[in-house]
Amino acid sequence: MSDFEAHLQALREKFRSTIPQRIDKVVQALKAGDRERAIRSSHQLKGTASSYAIPSLASIMEEIERTLRESEGPIPAPESARFIEMATSWSE
Repeated sequence: MSDFEAHLQALREKFRSTIPQRIDKVVQALKAGDRERAIRSSHQLKGTASSYAIPSLASIMEEIERTLRESEGPIPAPESARFIEMATSWSE
């Protein structure tokens, strides 16, 4: 393994260790009904998960972000609950 590959692997592992906290940011925004914060947090997590080749997580965050961007007003409770379930049930 080259130095570059080792460095990349270390970055991946560091990111993976922060995934639970990042998911929690999305969940907390959804629970608070904060659409903009939920969009921003899911967008950031989607992008980083994509960069580190974690497509299952990126896909969940993309769906949350896209759905929230396509609607307005308060986040309906059933939609929020579905997103929270999706986010918290993610595993590799």
